[in-house]
Amino acid sequence: RALFPQVVANDPDPKVRAEAARGLAAFDDPKVPADLLAGWKDHPPAVRAEAVNTLAGRKEWAKALLLALKANAIDRTAVTDNTVTRIQGFNDKELNRLIEDAWGRTRRT
Repeated sequence: RALFPQVVANDPDPKVRAEAARGLAAFDDPKVPADLLAGWKDHPPAVRAEAVNTLAGRKEWAKALLLALKANAIDRTAVTDNTVTRIQGFNDKELNRLIEDAWGRTRRT
């Protein structure tokens, strides 16, 4: 588990970094969001996409993602409408409020 954040941050191959970000989803560790959001500005687009997907997969991690989005620590364009829909699937009032505050208002189609 300790190796994954180092690979995400430092491996020269963006594909390996993206796989490491995806691999963190297997660990039930509350430190994963901080690990994935650390150094966000230095992550290539593929790593950012995998980090967002990983964070959207668990309720508490999605909260960390949305809080980082609200704080402008990550760019709004990094979170797609599909990701928002996935987070809305948790059916959590707090997450839905954060979505509206951080990403914008959504409507069901």
